[in-house]
Amino acid sequence: MPDELSLVLAQALVSAVESSGGYAGGVYLRSRTPGLLRLAVLAGLPGPLFRPWWRMHVNRPFPVSEAYRTGRPVLLSDAEEAMRRFPQLMAGLPFPFGSLWVPITGPRGSMGVLVVLRPSTPGLPVDPAHGDRLHRLGHRLGDALNDLDQRGVDCVWETEPVPVQLPAATAPPVRVGRFDWDLHSGQVVADDELCAILGFGPGAFPGTVDALAEQLVPEDVYGLWALARQTVESAEPVVRRMRLRGPDGRSHLLELSGRWTHPGGDASASHLSGFLVDLGEGPVVPEAADRLPRGVLSLDRLGRITYANGLAEELLGHTRAELVGHVVWQALPWFGHEAYEDHYRAALMADEPVHFLARRPPSRWLSVSLYPGHDGVSVVLQAADQPDYAPGSVTTPGLGIGSTADRSSALYRPVALAIALTEAVTARQVSAVVTDELLPAFGARQLAIYLLDEGHLHLAWETGFPKGFLDRFEGVELDVS
Repeated sequence: MPDELSLVLAQALVSAVESSGGYAGGVYLRSRTPGLLRLAVLAGLPGPLFRPWWRMHVNRPFPVSEAYRTGRPVLLSDAEEAMRRFPQLMAGLPFPFGSLWVPITGPRGSMGVLVVLRPSTPGLPVDPAHGDRLHRLGHRLGDALNDLDQRGVDCVWETEPVPVQLPAATAPPVRVGRFDWDLHSGQVVADDELCAILGFGPGAFPGTVDALAEQLVPEDVYGLWALARQTVESAEPVVRRMRLRGPDGRSHLLELSGRWTHPGGDASASHLSGFLVDLGEGPVVPEAADRLPRGVLSLDRLGRITYANGLAEELLGHTRAELVGHVVWQALPWFGHEAYEDHYRAALMADEPVHFLARRPPSRWLSVSLYPGHDGVSVVLQAADQPDYAPGSVTTPGLGIGSTADRSSALYRPVALAIALTEAVTARQVSAVVTDELLPAFGARQLAIYLLDEGHLHLAWETGFPKGFLDRFEGVELDVS
């Protein structure tokens, strides 16, 4: 069960993302390390793929830091604006996306930052109403955190971010209508819900079986009569699926369930009664995907596999039971290669299709296409030939340091550090930049930088050590053991 702090943060984040037309977001909170913010909640994105952004120093030139320091929202409509104002952000996330960064403010100032990621709108500034709405949410969240603080809940964050799945897009609800069909007269009595499914207003249903049959697609009309015959012959409940032309012109899948009855024990007054269930279009999707000559996976926004068709099992070498319900990087460790992870980040952040070649050990090559959406990512797989140029880092997945998340961080940090160093002029500024970039990267609290002069070490910069602790090392010779 989630603790009270994470529950408050998650509820506020989901509200912020949904009200701003976003597809992902997060909440940064203060940590016990002075000047360090930590990502507390992440919604709509898989946490391990964004490990380099779990920690942010308040003095660095990032939008989260500026929003925290100034107490004012930072609204970025597209990648061009973000690159102009925050090049270090785009160095690590070079994808076209819009973002809104709003301070979480309380009686004693900023407590954290609320972040919403949304589709890029090139040339169109962010609607001020979105910024105002989020700013109010930030104030309300600050008030809620202040209340928790007064009740003894420590509103700082020291652990990994809590993953949150955003609510699925609204889908047409399953509808159930009741009917009673007099098999001798052909009269049908329908309730209001069945009439609505068929597209008739209250009291407008003609009350005949022909009126019911007219709503079915032509090739399914026989099924209605087959249902009646089967029910009479078996005297058992019968279920049959059919397709109905709905009021909006679309074809809907229906489950017609009936039971033969004898009102008052009179066999000559036989009735077929039951339910008409409108299942929408959902059940058609798996059937269609299983017929495709391509492997198909469906993933939620956090990377968990929710569906796999038959050809995907064959191409990936795993059964559906081994795939469905598991996070893709756990079910398919080779998919966690940093190059493939970067493609997945690109699809989620840019909200655009991404295509690439991948190697499934030991030697099978696949063409992979990622199609992102509000509720997840569709993955389309096809067998492919080995490309003429296949770098060893891809043909031998797993080379490198640590986990895939650590390797992603290792790729990101040098780029961010290099950009930050271009802003530094003096030795003290260089030392400050190195401190701000390296400490968050390794979760450290202490750093000392020494310069070598004529074989002796001299302290140039230190942070986090007790006063006078490093005095004993000042001027020591380089070869002292």
